[in-house]
Amino acid sequence: MRKIIFAIALAVPLFASAQVTAFQNGNFANYTPDALSSGPITGNYATLYTGSTALSGWTVGLSSVDVVSNGAYGAIGSGNSIDMLGSPNPLSGSSNQPGSISQTFATTVGQSYAVSFQLGQNPGYGSKSLYVQINGQEVGSATGYIGGNSANAPTITTNFTASSAATTLTFATSANATGLSGPVIANVSVSAVPEPETYAMLLGGIGLIGATLKRRRKSTPA
Repeated sequence: MRKIIFAIALAVPLFASAQVTAFQNGNFANYTPDALSSGPITGNYATLYTGSTALSGWTVGLSSVDVVSNGAYGAIGSGNSIDMLGSPNPLSGSSNQPGSISQTFATTVGQSYAVSFQLGQNPGYGSKSLYVQINGQEVGSATGYIGGNSANAPTITTNFTASSAATTLTFATSANATGLSGPVIANVSVSAVPEPETYAMLLGGIGLIGATLKRRRKSTPA
């Protein structure tokens, strides 16, 4: 019985630790205006310009993105959502507004991770592509779904294996995108994918417990 308990005690912490990452603010609800943003969310959105860290944990790149409040036109998700094609950037005089957001978080070398997020599209001007990058390398892309609400916005998942102790996740839209409507993302999460041996250890321990209890029931006098 001690061996069985030891197997479970070993497997459960491994399984639990595989679920924990340092990733933060995946629903974009934590927004504090800074000098590189248009200010508080008014008219259902605010614009964040290159270098802004107004979204806790994230840094804006390229030109600009719009943070869109829950329930607004084109919004998806349970918190705020991000229109990757932001409003015109008066700081650069750009008429094209492709944006990116990045976050760096702790990872374990060799560990597999899953990146999941909802993907929609601000209606109008046709669909545009969203690109997912890990440490600057593209690991996935998808076209925004024009659905207009979180019930229709699909959840996209892409996996990667960490090659360093710190990994940078970036979402971006095309550098030549035009118009005022871009792919919209929400509810981003990053979780470690348990290795097969962790599952095997956990299931093996549970199986041993079941077999032992079954034998005990048979050996117990009626």
